Amino acid sequence: MSRPPRSPWLPPADPDEGKLWLSWLARLRWLALFAQGATLGFVFGLLDGWEALAAWAAAMGFLVVFNLWTVSRLDMREEVPESGVLVQLLVDVAALTVFFALGGGPDTPFLTQYLVHVAKGAVVLSPREAAV
Repeated sequence: MSRPPRSPWLPPADPDEGKLWLSWLARLRWLALFAQGATLGFVFGLLDGWEALAAWAAAMGFLVVFNLWTVSRLDMREEVPESGVLVQLLVDVAALTVFFALGGGPDTPFLTQYLVHVAKGAVVLSPREAAV
């Protein structure tokens, strides 16, 4: 008999540390996507044409699909390796790069958000993995 899927807002029942970090990253990503959607609603008129809007929507769409896949991994029996958590953080950094490039490049005041991901990597990953 299969068990019902768990809510992504609850910590995993499995004691696997990788799944714990994965659940936190998934929750933070949902909140970030909500914030990006709200931001997009406010700055819609300020974007330079439909190309920027399409790129922003594509990046958000990719993150939604990626996060749905991440949440589905929480129900799997296998452990999440540290490299899997590293890939999650690298995808977040790549998405931040796209959002910052569309939102003003190096002049954006939100550039310090990279430090949040560096700090998360330092806490979550081993020194060898965090060096990436």
